[in-house]
This record gives sequence, structure tokens and C-alpha cells, in this order.
Amino acid sequence: MTEAVNESWFQEEGLLLSEWQPEHLAKAIQDIEESRKEPTPGRIAAALTFSFWTAMFGKDYKTLRQTILHKIGRKPDGKGLRRKDFSGPLAQIRSLRNRIAHHEPVIM
Repeated sequence: MTEAVNESWFQEEGLLLSEWQPEHLAKAIQDIEESRKEPTPGRIAAALTFSFWTAMFGKDYKTLRQTILHKIGRKPDGKGLRRKDFSGPLAQIRSLRNRIAHHEPVIM
């Protein structure tokens, strides 16, 4: 995103499409400031939640995916990856991560 847009891509008008993502961005910045550190773009990106990142592969981000995110991976045959190539595995990872975070059983 930094290469395609700029270092502060997450602050570009109209880029964050999920209604809750600006709140997550503001929370990340607040957390950094509360730890008495400068909210640099790198710190902000690192402080964003996993759900913030996985949302970037949601249906709302079709244009972003087609113009920018398609460049981050290719299949062995050279074709670009589709949304479901990312969103399916990410949903499973997020589900497992949430179960662990909420101390739910992960092995039966």
C-alpha cells in the first residue's frame, strides 16, 4: 500500500470503506500516543487489528484489490490471486485466532 499510494495510505480520503475501520485506525493512533510514542506510519500499521487487515480482502474492496492488492501474489501458473484465494484462508485464521484469544478449545 505504501508503494502504491503513500506511506500514510490509511489516512487517504475514501480509502477505508468499512464503517468501523476509521475507528480502529483512531484507536491504534490513540494507543501509540498513550504509550508516549510518535504515531509514525509504521507504528500505526503495526498497531492495526487483524480484522482491519482482513477486511481489505472483503467485497467492498474490489477496486482496491483489482488496482493494487492483486500485485501481492500470483499462482504457480502466473495468474493473479482472486479475492477468495485470500479471504477464505484469512477467515479461517481469524476464526482460530479469535477462539484462542477467547480461551475456547481449539483441539477436540
